[in-house]
Amino acid sequence: MKLSYGQMCIIVLIYRIFIIMSATEPYCAAWMAGSALSLGVQFLIMLPLLSILKRPVEFEFRGKKNIIFSVFFIIWGAVTFRKFISVMHPDQRSSASALISILLLAAVCIYCSGVTLRAAGRCSVIVFGIFIFSLAVLVLGSYSGIKADNFSHVSDTKGIISYAVRDFAQSGELVLLFILCALTREKAAKGFNLYFLIRLIITQATALLGTLVLGRLSYHLEFPFFGICSFSQPFDVQRSDALFVIVFSMVCIVNLTINTLISSEILKNFIKKPQYLTALLMAAGGYILYFLSYDTIIIEFVLVAVFIAASYIIMAAGTSETTNHPEAKKVQE
Repeated sequence: MKLSYGQMCIIVLIYRIFIIMSATEPYCAAWMAGSALSLGVQFLIMLPLLSILKRPVEFEFRGKKNIIFSVFFIIWGAVTFRKFISVMHPDQRSSASALISILLLAAVCIYCSGVTLRAAGRCSVIVFGIFIFSLAVLVLGSYSGIKADNFSHVSDTKGIISYAVRDFAQSGELVLLFILCALTREKAAKGFNLYFLIRLIITQATALLGTLVLGRLSYHLEFPFFGICSFSQPFDVQRSDALFVIVFSMVCIVNLTINTLISSEILKNFIKKPQYLTALLMAAGGYILYFLSYDTIIIEFVLVAVFIAASYIIMAAGTSETTNHPEAKKVQE
């Protein structure tokens, strides 16, 4: 399952776009500074991966040691399910409709997991293009509502470090980057650098737009991104809310499909039709997390940090094994 560096970059960006759209943090200067700081730290943390990939690295999806990746993507899939139904069903009393939504979403994931990773990469490029187009519509539609005074009048309720920690905790795509870079190999560095650059631009541009349009109102909205959409009216009779609900659903489906696809591919040697089990575990986990009343950001932070460390260990072990066995199996097409 080899990918082009462009597909690799877009797949990882789809994860980040989902986080941007479902974020609950209010837009402000500290948010922008914290996310930039977090991105810089993440870039430095992930930089050694490029050095590892310069040497022959054995990465076989169905190796026993890679089960840890499957565990991560199932857990992260559950987190994604939770974020999705939290946006679509902010009122937890609507448990029946939330359950229906999550079952339908799980069914779509199972169906889409039948494609290859390369096909998912092509689909990701299309969805990314739709998001960029929609973002342009959002900017044009909310242009008249931009007030420069909002940037200076918005007060920060949290420090920059707090925003940076939250941003890092939601960066599960970093673990995905280990696998995709190993599959891309030859031009992985291009996709790697392109991802961090585009992520910086999209994140900062969205936060700046939200700050200038929403101002203090951002602190009173559960999902500030969709607050911008409610202010954006590119057409005389329609706001952009409906457009971004569709885009959000598409981004979420691609996100969960990648989780299901990678987890299932790793588990194929151990379980028959693992996509059913994977999707069920993600959906059940997401539904349970939906009813948790406390913030899980610390758990997410520890989860990401632990699995990044584990990923480095696995990659380093793969380098050692390949060095000792020149005839090691290559990743199959």
